[in-house]
Amino acid sequence: MIKRSKIFNIILIVCVLFFNIAMPSNVEAKTLGNLKSELEKLLKEDQEVSNKIKYTNEQINKANNTINQLYKELDRIGAEIEQTNKEIAELGIKIDEKGKEIKNVVSFIQMSSSDSLYLEYIAGAENLTDFVYRLSVSQQLLEYNDQLIKEMNQMITDNNNKKEELNRKQEEAKNKQQELYNNLKVLNRERTELYEYNFSLEEEIALARKTIDMYIQAGCKDHEDLNVCANKILPPDTKLWRPTMRGYVTSEFGERIDPFTGKGTVYHSGIDISDRYKDNSSKIYAAATGKVSATGYSSSMGYYVFIHHNINGEKMTTSYYHMRAGSITVKTGQLVSKDTVIGVMGTTGSSTGVHLHFGVSRGLRMAGTDFNSNLVNPRTYVNFPSSLYRDWSDRTRRYN
Repeated sequence: MIKRSKIFNIILIVCVLFFNIAMPSNVEAKTLGNLKSELEKLLKEDQEVSNKIKYTNEQINKANNTINQLYKELDRIGAEIEQTNKEIAELGIKIDEKGKEIKNVVSFIQMSSSDSLYLEYIAGAENLTDFVYRLSVSQQLLEYNDQLIKEMNQMITDNNNKKEELNRKQEEAKNKQQELYNNLKVLNRERTELYEYNFSLEEEIALARKTIDMYIQAGCKDHEDLNVCANKILPPDTKLWRPTMRGYVTSEFGERIDPFTGKGTVYHSGIDISDRYKDNSSKIYAAATGKVSATGYSSSMGYYVFIHHNINGEKMTTSYYHMRAGSITVKTGQLVSKDTVIGVMGTTGSSTGVHLHFGVSRGLRMAGTDFNSNLVNPRTYVNFPSSLYRDWSDRTRRYN
């Protein structure tokens, strides 16, 4: 599991934030210069992750090369086993021949061991020399039989030893190969996590640059408190409104069952809004007067829009995810009102169906700190029907 160091909190990537902390009064002011410094930290971290990816790829290539060498080793052992099996078959024939030879010698010895034949053979000696010779022949036959038995037993032993050795080598090679496969599996998983993390960092870097550009174009200076600057560039408003003219809430803020697996719980950083119309034409409006801080595409959020607001003097950010491709009508830095259509409901990014993921944060997300840019339940600021799947048909009616 990859642990992230403190990074520039630009955007929630697949529900990374798991807390909701009230904004303290002693939060250190953040300047445009701070924002640029945090972007530099992000770029440095992105380079470190890229280096880790490079190293992991090298380890994967090394493991694959070793596995290929093991394949060759297994092929060699397989060929050796095949050759050994042929030798074993030939050895079997030799053992059979030795067995027959031993059988013949044993038969002869057994036959010669009878008193009559043995005495007849000895008595047939013509002289003392012949007598000694015949005794010697009998002894040699016995010794030859013992030698045949020893040779056959040695052949059997050699045969078994060779089988055991080859089986051991084959087992060692297979075990080593399995170990490498397991290591390769871990490396591939780490590489996937690194790629995903790298991708999220690159998304954050892109968003950071957009936010910095917005504040630069607005005339903010490096040393200027962004909250003070925001007061100059964010038109004031009094409240947040529902972001669609019609619809109903399908999923609440907070813990919920994982919609992709149906198992376990995941943190939901906003509320999901859908409607009952099948033409997927539900327009999405800015929740209040404000300034667009970022638009773009993310693998998790799909097509998105972020808007900064000044609601009764409190800095806030609203976010809109999964919008239809090509439907976004606003640009970074554009001033909007609650009547500005910013896009159309869609199902881009990590989505299970056509809907709008609507999020609200205290503070200027992509510009604030962890303390003054916290996600909150949108119901805290926006009035929705109290129960799921209860429709509304305008943006202003108040529900209990």
